[in-house]
Amino acid sequence: MYLTQKNHLRADKQTYETLKRLTKLSKNLYNFTLYTIRQYFFNHGKYLNKNTAYHTVKENDNYKLLPSQVAQNTVETVDGSMKSFFKLLDKKRKGEYEKPVSLPKYLDKDGNFICTFKKDQLKVIDDNIRLSLGLDYYRTYGIKYLYFKIPDNIIGQYEQLLSHFL
Repeated sequence: MYLTQKNHLRADKQTYETLKRLTKLSKNLYNFTLYTIRQYFFNHGKYLNKNTAYHTVKENDNYKLLPSQVAQNTVETVDGSMKSFFKLLDKKRKGEYEKPVSLPKYLDKDGNFICTFKKDQLKVIDDNIRLSLGLDYYRTYGIKYLYFKIPDNIIGQYEQLLSHFL
């Protein structure tokens, strides 16, 4: 069992706008990747795996602006959704599943999607966690890093926590 703690971030306007922009870019990449895979399915009747889809979506502006691992995580999420769809479709064909099966849906145009940062994108500096946003994002928006204060009750324990859970 994992111990979890929910924290509400207090962010200045620039950090808030950056987070909104990142989650919007992630949503756009999700929809673009889903579109690419769906179109391949409609045109060829089979699945376009994430490794092949990657070569198409990596040229998308949303992919380029997101930190590379965040973008890859978004593509992997779409891949997981499509794999689930195909598994259900296979079960339905075998008669093992009765309910209707539909392709994953696009995310809302005005919506957002998660940005998952991996351990190597995090750096602890003093009592803050620094997230790297990538070179293309920096060139476009002038912001290289985001900083978040580590909650007081885990200061001193964060290195141990990061090594176990991220």
